Amino acid sequence: VLEDFWGRITKELGIPHGWLLYEAAIAGYAAAGYPEKVEEFNLAMQKDNFRLSARGYSLIIKGFLKNGFVDEVLQYMVEMTQRSHAIPSFSVAQLLRVASETKRVQEVHKKLKERAIPMLPEAIAVLLEDCSRVPDGKFAHAIEQDARAANTELTASSYESLLKVYAASGDGHALQILKEIQNANLPISDSLCVSLLTRCAESKFIRLAEEIVCHVRKTSKMSIPIYSSLMKVYAYSKMYHKACDLYDDILADGIEPDGMMYGCLMKFSVECGRTQLSQKLSEKVSVPDIQNYMSLIRAAGRDRDVDRAFAVLQQLRESNVAPDSIALNCVVDVCVKAGNIQRAEKLVAEMEDLKLEDIITYNTLLKGYCQKHDSKAAKNLFSKMEESGKEPNEVSYNCLLN
Repeated sequence: VLEDFWGRITKELGIPHGWLLYEAAIAGYAAAGYPEKVEEFNLAMQKDNFRLSARGYSLIIKGFLKNGFVDEVLQYMVEMTQRSHAIPSFSVAQLLRVASETKRVQEVHKKLKERAIPMLPEAIAVLLEDCSRVPDGKFAHAIEQDARAANTELTASSYESLLKVYAASGDGHALQILKEIQNANLPISDSLCVSLLTRCAESKFIRLAEEIVCHVRKTSKMSIPIYSSLMKVYAYSKMYHKACDLYDDILADGIEPDGMMYGCLMKFSVECGRTQLSQKLSEKVSVPDIQNYMSLIRAAGRDRDVDRAFAVLQQLRESNVAPDSIALNCVVDVCVKAGNIQRAEKLVAEMEDLKLEDIITYNTLLKGYCQKHDSKAAKNLFSKMEESGKEPNEVSYNCLLN
């Protein structure tokens, strides 16, 4: 339709092809996604001694950006600068967004930098957002340094992205970024805090996590999601005692933990040997799940309390949840740790009747025999394992050798 209209303009209407008509046609082809036609009409325009205006370049760039043409946009941006036209403020940021979708951000940024095309605050924000998704701390540092060298303002979005990428990589520079945010009185939402704490957990960045929580305490109030995220930070660093210490802080803040938090606290309390706390926490859970029961069994194992382990097992059965092999193996392990081989043997026999025994069951019992230096029972169990199709594995042989 555009080509037909172009032909009729002069033939039927007698209107000469002026630069406005050329630019209108070129803009139409750019929006429709025909770069070869844009080039063709651009050359024809030059033959007629017309040149694209700044508006014409802007329309081409806008059309190509709509169609995701990264290389073509770069070409016309370069032409714009060569003709001393100012590149539209929206275009660089939008080009980088398109490049981000095709994982070409660093390549495009390099080309823009080589051609001295300025990075405005919005473009910097797009670059840093891409860094935070990867994450790429090295590239983020380069972008930040360039922005500061050019006295380009960092937006709130840029600061958020910098915090995210530095938190994920455990970069101490994050502490300086956080201080700048605080000095500028920029808001830090709860959702951003949770996101940052999650990244701190993975990078084991304890100091930043605690600084973020300190900021929350000063500016707003703690919540279940933030406490949960902070617990995760400590747990990832195996600082289970610090995760458990948060329970008193939670209660002091007048917050009631949810079922998931109680489950996590029970697990952490077992890991750090605070078995009394795990028992106390279990009483707070209205409807314990299988993981809660497993934590209580493991707590009994730490205390070498066989009776308590079986009591928990009985509670599990009475809750209309059939214990699986994992839970039963846990109880067998408690018996072995406490040196009560008779109860371990009895429970293993029950598991065999229910067809719930596995190689872990037998290896645990085998460990008990070896600890008691009962080589005869260990050899008999070895034979039983082979006969039942539960072939001894590396763990089994290590038990005997050690």
